[in-house]
Amino acid sequence: MSWAALDADVRHGAKRHFLDTVGVIIAGSASVLADRAETMLAGVRSAGHIPVPGRRRRADLLDTAYLAGTAGHGIELDDGYRQGSVHPGVTVVPAVIALGYKAGLSGRAALEATVIGYEVVTAIARACHPDLRQRGFHPTGAVGVFGAAASSARMLGLTAAQTSNALGLAASSAAGLFAFIHGGADIKRHAGHAAREGLQAALVAQQGVGKARRMC
Repeated sequence: MSWAALDADVRHGAKRHFLDTVGVIIAGSASVLADRAETMLAGVRSAGHIPVPGRRRRADLLDTAYLAGTAGHGIELDDGYRQGSVHPGVTVVPAVIALGYKAGLSGRAALEATVIGYEVVTAIARACHPDLRQRGFHPTGAVGVFGAAASSARMLGLTAAQTSNALGLAASSAAGLFAFIHGGADIKRHAGHAAREGLQAALVAQQGVGKARRMC
């Protein structure tokens, strides 16, 4: 997949969703939830060198993805895919901006990775809908991790086999319960977890770790 091969509508959509998600992350970074997430991380490890949109303190690669995803999903203004009941942007874009900054990749590379991540999230969410949600799982957390892994795999230049491993490893971190719907608990913000775990799965796959094989 290359940027030049995408039609004009897709390129426009990719730019629009990327910028919109960054804006939502910045807005959500001023929330109490973002403050508490950062305070928790600051209590267990030192700051990193990667900027978190909207925050003063910098973080490491994985924490940047986590904080950005948490902030972006925290004010309920992020984009959504109704046919899969999932929020793709706040799981994909946080991983893209964190890894893109560290690797010094171009905006075009970031947009290509974003398109790939969105395709993976929406395809899996559509296939699981509405069963996943009706069985009590939050699609953004349970499915978004695959989009973050696919985007990260693209940005890291992983082989097909490594990408397959990254997706398999990400499956072990797919998580999120929909129980919050009855009480409005902050635990709904699974996007940060999905962004971080998808990115981590790609990094682990890059080191040669494989996914688990099916057991009969």
